[in-house]
Amino acid sequence: MITEFNAIEAPTSVNLFIEQIKTAILSGQLHIGDQLPTERELCRQMNVSRGVINTGLRRLQALHFVEMRPRTGNFVADYRRNGSLETLNEIINFRGGNYRPSLLNSIFEVRHQLESDIVRLATRQQNKTTLLEAQQTIVQMENNCSPAESAQLLYQFFHTLAIASDNAVYPLLIANFQSIYLTLGRWLFEIGNSETIDHQLQELFSSILTGQQEAAINKVNQLISWSADQILARD
Repeated sequence: MITEFNAIEAPTSVNLFIEQIKTAILSGQLHIGDQLPTERELCRQMNVSRGVINTGLRRLQALHFVEMRPRTGNFVADYRRNGSLETLNEIINFRGGNYRPSLLNSIFEVRHQLESDIVRLATRQQNKTTLLEAQQTIVQMENNCSPAESAQLLYQFFHTLAIASDNAVYPLLIANFQSIYLTLGRWLFEIGNSETIDHQLQELFSSILTGQQEAAINKVNQLISWSADQILARD
């Protein structure tokens, strides 16, 4: 049998430059308004050509992470004011280093709003078939999964609840935040919180299945707040 494999593509110097600057910005090493070193100095520090630096800076400017000011210099842009959906996608898929605390808090604030309403609707709709699918992800978490596997199951739990909400948009929103769920979930399970998470999910699911809407909303908010505290307190 003849098997064909896809070609392996190494990251280009431009992509590596973009990732390094983006990581410095999103991890808090560089702050909004900070001036970057000159292009000549960046060439020297990173041992790449002027073309690599200039191309990378232009791409970062298109993503609203950098502002290039003629005859003045290059600065970290305020992506909160001028960012686009593409900027948000870059933030969601950010994997270098750690999320800085202010970004983590923003993510968890969004989760409070989003998941509270998903739970409210799922409790009201009582789509038993889909809810039982969500329950199976909790059961699978009990099988001594790795942190990455547990994070995937945790994401599947909330994505399935979004489907059970019968809102056409919520599953798509959760899916677009998948990389954040996987990263934060992995960090959470690496701390060693499997039993606590399992207990909280069981209580949340029980409240949903028995139609206790207010209790379910409280449970999901408690879970999100506890998760935020655990992740923000980690070394």
